[in-house]
Amino acid sequence: MEDVVKLHAAWCKSLQQAVETDAWGQVLEAVEAYERLAGRIAKALPVCKHLTPPQMKVVVALEMRAKCLSSVDGQRKPTKEDMEDVLDALRGALADEPEVFPLDVTRAVRSKTRGSAKMDKAIDEEHGMDASAAAELANATTQAAVPRSPGATYLDIRITQIGLKDAGVYVNPTMAVSVLDYNGKAMEETRETGVGVCSEPRHVAFNANIQLATNLRKMEDRKPVF
Repeated sequence: MEDVVKLHAAWCKSLQQAVETDAWGQVLEAVEAYERLAGRIAKALPVCKHLTPPQMKVVVALEMRAKCLSSVDGQRKPTKEDMEDVLDALRGALADEPEVFPLDVTRAVRSKTRGSAKMDKAIDEEHGMDASAAAELANATTQAAVPRSPGATYLDIRITQIGLKDAGVYVNPTMAVSVLDYNGKAMEETRETGVGVCSEPRHVAFNANIQLATNLRKMEDRKPVF
């Protein structure tokens, strides 16, 4: 644990320096700093069991900001202000109750997973793995484990399908579930289904279970809106 604490402190210091460089308008230096830190964290994550899944999204946020700074098509998100929030989230990564991750990076994670899945599929086919099994495995990797406290009661949401008159025109449709309190503040990160299938002309099937990380007692206290 001591080694993890030291490593975590080094990451926080590096991200603070990257954010400061970003704020000063030193674009090239900021891009290098974000990309370098993303690489360091990604390599160390497999052995850092004390980091929660939402905090592991820091890597994706760093890559997104580096891409944003390098973009020529006007991409503006995430902003340098967003990265300050990411820094706060990283600082609290080892806390008993880490903050809700400030950015919705679900689509970026899914896109990254699909890219890896395509490479894995080519390898799997060489070794004779069934294509449908490979697809099922790839879809499973997009569902992050939800941390829950023993003894508390939680809510699962089952999304079977939705009806849309123009269901067939959607490309890679997904559904997202957000939990906000009565002040409009996120109570947990947004959770997204896998890609739906247009099984009928006017229906998109998801057959997904969404596990919420906020227990019912907290929901009763903060009167959430879904």
